[in-house]
Amino acid sequence: MANLRRDPLPLKIMGHVTADSRIDRRKLLRLLTGGLAAAIAGTVAAIFGRYLAGSASAQELEGTAPVSLGKLADWPAGRDPVQQTVSFLERDGYSRETRRERVFLVRGGSAAAVFSATCTHLGCSVSWDAGSRTFRCPCHGGVYGIDGRVVSGPPPRPLRRLPIEVRNGEVFVHPSELA
Repeated sequence: MANLRRDPLPLKIMGHVTADSRIDRRKLLRLLTGGLAAAIAGTVAAIFGRYLAGSASAQELEGTAPVSLGKLADWPAGRDPVQQTVSFLERDGYSRETRRERVFLVRGGSAAAVFSATCTHLGCSVSWDAGSRTFRCPCHGGVYGIDGRVVSGPPPRPLRRLPIEVRNGEVFVHPSELA
């Protein structure tokens, strides 16, 4: 019958095998398990660190210059809202793409507002209905007033009003507010 004796495996250190340099299976399994646990802990720490650092998209957009929507004088006061498409560069992970968002420019007297054209119900695009002087969502019948508030339908919130900045008569919106 074969010899079933469990001798420790020899471990060579600098080319020499010594009595203390022998490693048995338990020690080997402990070393491998410890190494695996360290690798898992390092991966979890890296993921958690990335989470704490914030998303690349938000960081990229924060540094993006505001986008001009045109001169305030070009928005007729008391008329129908003006629809514009805002283009900006968005970084998502390792890719960059030009993103386009529709907005409505509304001016009542000296006050000006910019509303997102995205319905707050399920994210469909709203359109201006000049006949009823309301924004309408074609998907589920949501209706918004010219001030963005919900008039009827399923939308849970008013249209998102975007903060604007007026400099030298020109209106700007920040891309980070659109993302």
